[in-house]
Amino acid sequence: MPFIQQLTMHNNHQATFAIASERLNELLAKLSEFQLIHFEVLPATLEEVFMQHYQEPLKNQADKQVVK
Repeated sequence: MPFIQQLTMHNNHQATFAIASERLNELLAKLSEFQLIHFEVLPATLEEVFMQHYQEPLKNQADKQVVK
C-alpha cells in the first residue's frame, strides 16, 4: 500500500506506521480482509506534526539545489 509511511514491523503480527487521515478508509477496506485482534489509531503528536511540516520544505529545497 503506497500510502503507508514510516512502516515498522515489530514481529510477525504487529506493525506501526503513519497514514494520512484521508486515506484511512482505503486502509480499513484492505485490513477488513484479515482477522484483526486489535487495531488502534493515535493522532500525530505535536512534534510529529512540526517535523512533517518543516521537513517537506527542506526536502523540496534540497531537490531544487540538486537540479541546478
